[in-house]
Amino acid sequence: MTAKKKVYELCIMPCLLYGCQTWALTELQENKLKVCQNSMERSILGIKRSDGVKLEIIKKKTKFKNVHTAYRQIKWRWTGHMSRENIEKWSRLVTEWYPRDGKSRGRPNKRWEDDLRKIAGPVWSR
Repeated sequence: MTAKKKVYELCIMPCLLYGCQTWALTELQENKLKVCQNSMERSILGIKRSDGVKLEIIKKKTKFKNVHTAYRQIKWRWTGHMSRENIEKWSRLVTEWYPRDGKSRGRPNKRWEDDLRKIAGPVWSR
């Protein structure tokens, strides 16, 4: 189990979360990440969904790092890096950019900054 845990944390997790510091995840996408992690944990233990083993039991056996927590940590680290950079850098300009090209129908698209406000609150840039 320790070897499988190492492979998961050193190979699979980075591939799963590659570039996640720039994502603005919706609830559907967050759910897909959780489902992916759960299915990998079941596969590692050799448990099928039809076996009826509860997810809490599987999580206790594997003790893998939660993918959602890892996503938030990586995104917060990138935010700190970006906020310390020079104000003229393109990454900061793109992050703080807000499209003002008129109104469109429906809910506005989720922006990178919206996700940060959910993690750190409305004054995340301080």
